[in-house]
Amino acid sequence: MKRLIFTQAGIDSMHGRIEKLSERLNALKKDAKHGDGQQHENASHEHLELEAQGVAWQIGELCSQLNLAVLVEAPANAERVAIGTQVKIRVDDGPEVVWKIAGHGESDPDKGIVAYSTPLAEALMDASEGACLARVLAAREVDIEIIEISLYDTTKTEPETETAPKPQSTLA
Repeated sequence: MKRLIFTQAGIDSMHGRIEKLSERLNALKKDAKHGDGQQHENASHEHLELEAQGVAWQIGELCSQLNLAVLVEAPANAERVAIGTQVKIRVDDGPEVVWKIAGHGESDPDKGIVAYSTPLAEALMDASEGACLARVLAAREVDIEIIEISLYDTTKTEPETETAPKPQSTLA
């Protein structure tokens, strides 16, 4: 059985999404219950039922992911790229860019966060500061320089990111 690696922030976020979806599902069920009595011929009621089924499916998917979840603790040091590290890199001769390596489903490239399973994070994993890596990303060969590795707080639901040039979306 495949396990999914999460940070504490990722698990907290997942619980929050389940809670919000559960509230939405309860509201949909309540609205459907208070229909006009012609539930089988009422398009509005059918729409509520379909939406409730979709929300219930989403809750089920999130619960399935939580059942496969493995909590990863933040690394003790920043000697190597791992989940819970922040990495300053330079791709080819481009600008320096900062990425945080996060757990399953936690990617937010606009905030400089990539999950460990993304091609970029996989290319960086276990590398040390000062390393120069030749990798294929987005169907092209690139040289990646690891400029700096540091730790970030993996318990925060929305990690704060350092201001950096916007990452090139083709590599995330």
